[in-house]
Amino acid sequence: MARRAKNCPFCGGHAKVWTRTSFDCRVNKETRRTTVLCTSCGCRTQAFARPGDAVESWNRRCAVAEAAGHRPWWRRIMGL
Repeated sequence: MARRAKNCPFCGGHAKVWTRTSFDCRVNKETRRTTVLCTSCGCRTQAFARPGDAVESWNRRCAVAEAAGHRPWWRRIMGL
């Protein structure tokens, strides 16, 4: 079962898992690369071959930001 990407740790926006398929002339076959990106601020992970790895990387970034006490800008303004 695939894990869901958490909201963006920087702005609190919705995170989208995006997979693109392209043809790689070097190996003469189609390749699929997946990244997780925030639909609000555009923050994103690097591209991964497996979707689960991209989500894991994104969620790990969220956990680090939360542990450091980072709050989205709108929460800081509202005092939440």
